Amino acid sequence: MKKKIVSIILATLLMVHVLSGCSGQNNSQKNDTSQTAYAKLMTYKTENYLQQSIADFNAVLDNDYPEFGEVYETVVKDILPDDENYDFVMLTLSASVSEIYFKNVEKSDEFGMNFCVKKQTKPIKPLPGEELIFLAQEPIYDFNFWGTCYIKYTIPNPSMLTVEERDNALRTIQTEMQEYVDGLSEDEIMSGNIRMLLTDKAIQLANNVSSDNIKLNCEIDSIEIYNEGTKISQ
Repeated sequence: MKKKIVSIILATLLMVHVLSGCSGQNNSQKNDTSQTAYAKLMTYKTENYLQQSIADFNAVLDNDYPEFGEVYETVVKDILPDDENYDFVMLTLSASVSEIYFKNVEKSDEFGMNFCVKKQTKPIKPLPGEELIFLAQEPIYDFNFWGTCYIKYTIPNPSMLTVEERDNALRTIQTEMQEYVDGLSEDEIMSGNIRMLLTDKAIQLANNVSSDNIKLNCEIDSIEIYNEGTKISQ
């Protein structure tokens, strides 16, 4: 029964991370429950966690289910990108949650992690009288591009790979994919070749960061482009 409960929690956590990471955060001020969960989650950020092997680090999280899962789910829905521990929660812990899920639920040695890239330009100027409403929301843009990417990776020997090495590999792909998108013009994105451009870049980055201890591949799942309210099909 415990294994079944843990499997359900892991599947839920994986979906929470995907939705939080790709569709933006609907954050609110921390209440007592989320503050308690946040404090508990930070106990896993030990002084030497980066030097721990993936095997050891994930074993601690796995042994603490379902309590760890509950606090992680609470924090991942509320944490803001400017939080000093954002990277630890959304990269380190999220990667480990994914690995534990694939190992325990999918019975697979291949892991996976979604992330998004975006480019938004041409901010819309509010009409007279709408300034307060406009400023209360996030900026609205006339040109919007979103791409959902999926990193697939294997770790031949989790005892030989540190948390720092894994995180650096995943972070490099995410960061450099976003930097690549930042450098593209609107015309390049709408040219009809954007999926091929992103795929080529993703493959290049995955090859560059792969090593004997971690093998990575990166695919483009979905693309959405809107220009002046019109959806551009790709």
